[in-house]
Amino acid sequence: MLKKIIRIIGYSLLIIPLFILVDFNCAQHYSPTFETTDSSIFNRDVYHQLQHLKETYQKGAAKEMQHIYPEGFIFFNALYALSWTEFVRSIPESSDLHKEGLNEITKAWEAIDSENGKSIFNAQLPLPYGAFYAGWNNYVLGSKLSIQSPEMRDSTEVQLFEKYCAIIAESYASSEYPFLESYGYGSWPADNVVAIASLSLHDKILEAKYTKNIQDWLDKIKTHLDRPLA
Repeated sequence: MLKKIIRIIGYSLLIIPLFILVDFNCAQHYSPTFETTDSSIFNRDVYHQLQHLKETYQKGAAKEMQHIYPEGFIFFNALYALSWTEFVRSIPESSDLHKEGLNEITKAWEAIDSENGKSIFNAQLPLPYGAFYAGWNNYVLGSKLSIQSPEMRDSTEVQLFEKYCAIIAESYASSEYPFLESYGYGSWPADNVVAIASLSLHDKILEAKYTKNIQDWLDKIKTHLDRPLA
């Protein structure tokens, strides 16, 4: 066993410099191509990748991912929406490119927020549908709102975001434990981080409302970690 551990460490020491070298070479030789259209400057390489994802998405990639693992449908839609969000963030809202991105984000979020999207999650958990679903659903919606000027936001979506944030905040405030369940049989810290991040996003794009809730959650984590093992 000791020899095996030493061998693994040895391989790791060889692989890490290799990764550093590859990363350095990529940084030195990769030069992104930028294009100007509709008074917008964008990375053409990234746009081509998004077009590939768009084609894959239209062919049902999110549903295919659901067959691979339980969160596949939500994850694909969430990452697809967030990729477009970051791409169009610096592009003017009047641009056709921004409108294309917003349309793709909307489709992906509506898929997450649909009955089909939430169908495998339990509405009766302390945080309805669980931390994974509630977190990603709300974070994607908030991210969409973050790239829109206040006057361009759909008032119904703003109200939903406010509603979901209030439910998330109340669910954590009502729990002594910092990590709420994603399913009836377990909770994962990473899922909870996304849910809390959606509250932080609220305070950045709307009124500052959840600072105390976020701090209380962090305090609960510290209390939980400091608690002696039984």
